[in-house]
This record gives sequence, C-alpha cells and structure tokens, in this order.
Amino acid sequence: MQGGFYGLKALELGGTFFNDEHKTGAVFGAKRQVSGDK
Repeated sequence: MQGGFYGLKALELGGTFFNDEHKTGAVFGAKRQVSGDK
C-alpha cells in the first residue's frame, strides 16, 4: 500500500493498494471538510 497526504494543510489523502501478485488493486482518496467549507 502506498499513499500520502496532499493539499493545503494536508486536508486530502490518496493512495493505491495492490496484492503481492498485482492481480488485484484499488485506489482511494478522501478530503476532510473543515467547518465553513462547502
């Protein structure tokens, strides 16, 4: 699994996952909403 925090004040994260044989994989991402954000 690889990933990291990105964006202003590290409010976003993203990454990838692959099994050992690289037959199955996935990507993920998220963004934190701070009070007042829309």
